[in-house]
Amino acid sequence: MFQLKHFLWPFSIGLVLVGLSARAQLVRTTANVNIRMAPSMKGNIISTLPRGTPVEIVYRERGWTLVRTESGRRAYVNNKYLREVSEGTAGNICADCENTENSDSSNVESVQEVLDLVNPGITGSFSECISTKLVQGAKTVVRNVYGGRTKSKGKCAKGVRLALNQAGLWTGGGIGHAKDMMPGLKRIGFKNIIRGGMTPKSAPNGSILVYGTPSKGTRGCTGLGNAYGHIEIKESNSSFFSDGNPRRNIQEAKGARCRPLIGVMVMTESCPTCTKSLKRSCGA
Repeated sequence: MFQLKHFLWPFSIGLVLVGLSARAQLVRTTANVNIRMAPSMKGNIISTLPRGTPVEIVYRERGWTLVRTESGRRAYVNNKYLREVSEGTAGNICADCENTENSDSSNVESVQEVLDLVNPGITGSFSECISTKLVQGAKTVVRNVYGGRTKSKGKCAKGVRLALNQAGLWTGGGIGHAKDMMPGLKRIGFKNIIRGGMTPKSAPNGSILVYGTPSKGTRGCTGLGNAYGHIEIKESNSSFFSDGNPRRNIQEAKGARCRPLIGVMVMTESCPTCTKSLKRSCGA
């Protein structure tokens, strides 16, 4: 049974994500070593790398290194099983991976590398299943409660809460205004994975996007329900759900300065408030 309890380790607040350069730093394994989904000996094992296997460093964290293998797979390896490769042999070992040097999207891509650990495309994974169920619930709510409208009309928090109810993630009532929903979402098993440089477009599909209020003194942001923020469920970069289904995220519609992104919420725990039927269907 696939468990994701330790799937995403909390990153330090000061972590800065940067794109991989064309001359990526290489290390080699010093023994046959397991590569894991999380920086912990309790992290799920993906596979085993033979001794001497070269891998690229994505970043280091608390005694572990997130590496990229020759096949392009990203996973964690304990630092004590890695040694550095001499500078003269450094280079990009992943022939099938795109070179992000001089790309305007390099920071987004490096953020996405971290997000791949949340939704790695593993069939039947709990996190992926929950994301799918949440989007399905949001579609049902917009169709049945809000008449399939393509705009949010001030009831975004209620729309998301109804989607959580519909999907079976939460059976209770309201959990606050849009900008205040993150603590409630954390209590039911979500985690905020937002990092520097992240945008609504680089957030993973199936995540709940939470927006705050403009900074004091910001001009041109009146009449937008600023006191309450905004919240929406991302299906894709052209489909967002709350109390409607607009084709643009709220930052595209109202501007990032008027709607700062403060939360990218994903289900990475066992979902303590999920219904039994939802847990069974998602393999928990």
